[in-house]
Amino acid sequence: MPLFLSNIGIISRIAWILNEQIQLWHNIGIACTDTKMIIVMKKIMLMVLIASAIILPATSNAQINIQINLGNQPAWGPAGYQTVQYYYLPDIDSYYDVNRSQFIYLNGPNWVFTKQLPARYRGYNLYNGYKVVINEPRPYLYHQTHRVKYVKYKNYKGKQQVIKGKGPGKSAKHFAPGQQKKRH
Repeated sequence: MPLFLSNIGIISRIAWILNEQIQLWHNIGIACTDTKMIIVMKKIMLMVLIASAIILPATSNAQINIQINLGNQPAWGPAGYQTVQYYYLPDIDSYYDVNRSQFIYLNGPNWVFTKQLPARYRGYNLYNGYKVVINEPRPYLYHQTHRVKYVKYKNYKGKQQVIKGKGPGKSAKHFAPGQQKKRH
């Protein structure tokens, strides 16, 4: 069902509930014949409907936008994930923020956020290194845990299917597991 139709259904349900409330008050003896009371109730109903129309689409839209970020993922990222927040790169002990397209690494005691790898890793081939998908906010706060947990992937020589072929500007086709071409 399209999003706007479900919101219209919710809004009309709220209006129906408010109308039922007025009927209930009338049935138990609270007279709604007073013109001022009817005007106040109509204003309340209108405000609730307007607030619902504003709030519900924004909330629903946020839920949809957060679910899929495949277009933001770098070509060197591992295939098979609809949404990725971060990659942990055990070879260089760094993170990559998919949504911001930036690397996160330690420089002394401070975390650095930058679009490029630091000079010491400029020759590192992102297509060959193992990438661990991490879908939790600010994973660098758990750096020591990740470092210990994923040490087995440091200098990993096994195959990991990448999103877009075997390198920059190459084929965008996905390889079947076990059929990935050797990288140079």
